[in-house]
Amino acid sequence: MSKRMCGATAGLPLELIVLALDITPERPGHPMEVATGLRCPLEAHTTGQHHELVRELGVPERGEVWVRWSDGQVPDGLDVLADCPADNGLQGPDHDICTLYTGHPGGPQLGVP
Repeated sequence: MSKRMCGATAGLPLELIVLALDITPERPGHPMEVATGLRCPLEAHTTGQHHELVRELGVPERGEVWVRWSDGQVPDGLDVLADCPADNGLQGPDHDICTLYTGHPGGPQLGVP
């Protein structure tokens, strides 16, 4: 049984696009690497902030750049968050990992929705 995704949407403001590129000075990015059309991938929720991955850093131990926002608000900040360690416990081509961040609310998101 699949879980219902939140799906709240927002647009990433220009100042957060710039910050997403500058947040890791040792690994400068390109504007095309930053997601600007946001859709919350968390399990459906009625409290807490929405989140969306906006930039992959390509260094698993470093984490990824996530944006946060509240209902009806413009996204207001970025965080570099570690990848969620959850997986489905299978081996080989059936192995699947959670695509969210460590400590996210709700259950793990395994597979493509």
